[in-house]
Amino acid sequence: ELEDFNLIEDSGAPEWDVFDADGRYLGIVAMPPRFAPRLFREDKIYGVWRDDLDVQHVVRLRIVRPDAPSAE
Repeated sequence: ELEDFNLIEDSGAPEWDVFDADGRYLGIVAMPPRFAPRLFREDKIYGVWRDDLDVQHVVRLRIVRPDAPSAE
């Protein structure tokens, strides 16, 4: 049986596995609540976040690796 899929309403899982361009597993990225990722580019995630009034906002998030050196 087929189920309907609504790209706007179904934001996917709260956690996503991350792989590099060569297919090596890098870890897990946890998405913020009410955020629906739409595009992944290098260390950026672009998506739609809904506020408490259900208004949509386009958001760009940066993936930060916990073992990466700080930019100080």
